Amino acid sequence: MGDHFDHCGGNAVLAGRPILVQATEYAAARTEGYTVLGLVDFPGVTYRELDGEAEV
Repeated sequence: MGDHFDHCGGNAVLAGRPILVQATEYAAARTEGYTVLGLVDFPGVTYRELDGEAEV
């Protein structure tokens, strides 16, 4: 498993709020062995995928 769980361990507290994520990173995070899938996909999550630089 990758070491990226420490970057998304608190995401569940953001349920109901949009989480901005790079599309390539989101795709990688949803692959087996990259991180803990329960920390990526959880009730109430809404991702807004970005492709490259974006003004937020």
